[in-house]
Amino acid sequence: SLRSLSCHENALSGEIPANLRFCSALRRLVLHTNFFSGPLPEHLPLRLQLLMVHNNLLSGSLPGSIGGCLALTCLSCSQNELSGPIPESIGQCVSLQVLGLYQNRLSGEVPWQAIRSLLHLRKLGLHGNPALRIDPIGKQAIEEALPPDAKAWWPREADAAAAAAMAQQPRSAWGMP
Repeated sequence: SLRSLSCHENALSGEIPANLRFCSALRRLVLHTNFFSGPLPEHLPLRLQLLMVHNNLLSGSLPGSIGGCLALTCLSCSQNELSGPIPESIGQCVSLQVLGLYQNRLSGEVPWQAIRSLLHLRKLGLHGNPALRIDPIGKQAIEEALPPDAKAWWPREADAAAAAAMAQQPRSAWGMP
């Protein structure tokens, strides 16, 4: 049975197949730096530990069902066109060490109570989402819950200007063909 699928940096396009959820033994899904578009599948394999889909053209929202992936240690969805809120269910991914959601179009309030509960989190990237907001109290609560060696990058007002500038650059400026 399939435990790992790595197809990164291959100029692949199209949607990520929804039937991946039936790959019940799949632990590692590495599809970064391609041209995948459309939404993330609504349901992912529950035993998934590593999901790396950064640097694609993915759109739509993060599925609320992500919280069912209890073994997930790395969720890297940065540098896409994902929109909408970060689902509260992210707090159920109790093994999460890396949460990379930067440079998307995420919006709404950061679910700080859910993220604060991720006790193993070492890297948190939320910057580059101009419409994403974090309450100062929530930011402080997350920072206090993070281990001393953890790194966090926060949404900020200056991200709006950076996102507009990045949108003007051709994809090749990001190292993509």
